[in-house]
Amino acid sequence: MVNTKQYTDKLTYEELSEISEAVVTIHEGDKENVDGDSMRLLFKYWNFLWPRYKQDINCGSCRKAVLKFFSILVSDIHDNG
Repeated sequence: MVNTKQYTDKLTYEELSEISEAVVTIHEGDKENVDGDSMRLLFKYWNFLWPRYKQDINCGSCRKAVLKFFSILVSDIHDNG
């Protein structure tokens, strides 16, 4: 299980809201044609949290990993208020 608290503590309420909206937009959209702006936003925050661990937005498994992490983070935010 991922301890998301250590990451949410590094982000402002506004940033967490942006991330949440992006995750919802991606999950509600067409899985074959993911919203590019939302995915770029998640990659921006990934690079903020892990500047030394770059992910390539053109890599399908990288996109899945980034989305999975932020989906867990958003789920934890909603579960823990």
